[in-house]
Amino acid sequence: MKHIAFPRSTGRSLGVFHGVVFRLCSLACAVTLCLVPLTANANTSSNKAGKISWYGEEFHGKRTASGRTYDQNDFTAAHPNLPFGTVLRVYSLNNNSHVLVEVTDRGPFGGNRLVDVSKRAAKSLGLMALGVGRAAIEVVSKPDGTPIDQENAFYLRLTPALPEAKAQKQLQALQTKMQGKPLKIMHSTSSAKNNAIVALGPFKSFKQARKARGTGKTLLSEATIIEASKDGNTFMLRSPKKPAKTKKAKTTVALAKKQTSASGVKATNQRRVTVSPVK
Repeated sequence: MKHIAFPRSTGRSLGVFHGVVFRLCSLACAVTLCLVPLTANANTSSNKAGKISWYGEEFHGKRTASGRTYDQNDFTAAHPNLPFGTVLRVYSLNNNSHVLVEVTDRGPFGGNRLVDVSKRAAKSLGLMALGVGRAAIEVVSKPDGTPIDQENAFYLRLTPALPEAKAQKQLQALQTKMQGKPLKIMHSTSSAKNNAIVALGPFKSFKQARKARGTGKTLLSEATIIEASKDGNTFMLRSPKKPAKTKKAKTTVALAKKQTSASGVKATNQRRVTVSPVK
């Protein structure tokens, strides 16, 4: 699928600049870099609603600020200052969907946006045609990718939400194809008819789940990484309409901020020259 460019919104997919315009944008990039805070502060952009955008083919295969190669088919994000490896839950306020992404890059650098997500994440959030959407983000892991909530773990979600009977049939079919894999049926706390999924896990960290999913055309490559109870009984079916303001949510932000301060993380100045600011 060809990436759609949104010249005045996404900021990372602006196409080709020419002559003076290109030089002016490069200067704006340099100025923006100087304004990036030196110390990551989770409290400024976690559990907070705002605008998000996405980036794709133009940066696929290029090096990110973390040193990892950008893969548009992975669930990653660019954030201005959270430590690399931190996992965020991004809630779409446009359609009530949500997805987990790992911070691997720096940005966005314009348009007053919270995060830039990968093309794969944007597709899951229904963001492809919008370019820029409304969302809320929540920190769900420490910088090493392990869940902040010790009662939770990461899993690979293999099916959509189904009625119990259909989920059982899917489980049997997948067990035949994936013998020896720790498959299980999870249920949401919702009373909805479709509240069962088949998942693989648990995994102690987001990195382990990502490694298990692998890349390329495999049975697991289309799986989505989710956070669920460690015992594998329950998972989140739908996302909240607005950022959580519970005691647990506040603790999440405080812990992420503490982890950042302890590690002395600083915003990197390694930034791809192809990233352009919003006009």
